Amino acid sequence: MVHGNWISSWARLVGEKTALVEAESGRSLTYSELESLVDDTAGLLVRMGVEFQERVAVLGQNSLEQIVLYFAAARLGAILVPVNWRLAPAEVDYVLEHSGARWLFYGEDSAGLVEKTRNRPEH
Repeated sequence: MVHGNWISSWARLVGEKTALVEAESGRSLTYSELESLVDDTAGLLVRMGVEFQERVAVLGQNSLEQIVLYFAAARLGAILVPVNWRLAPAEVDYVLEHSGARWLFYGEDSAGLVEKTRNRPEH
């Protein structure tokens, strides 16, 4: 089973059961909620132009949003490249350059780090 479709199967089987709980905030998602977010995010990625086998980098602390992005990218056949938020700007540059990521997603908490990097993807 392809990772991107795994959530759909579980949403059909046990839709209202808890799928994820974010430890720090206590936020949670059911399988149905997760499926809806993954579907919406996959659609957004398509509209943005993310293509099959493209690398999509994500920089930031672990979050529900990162998991949604992982499954949305997988649904399209794109490859998620997690980038550790604890890296120095030069290390982030190295990861982005050598991963071939064309896209970079990050939250407000990582904006300062992204501003200090030189090799940002084009999107």
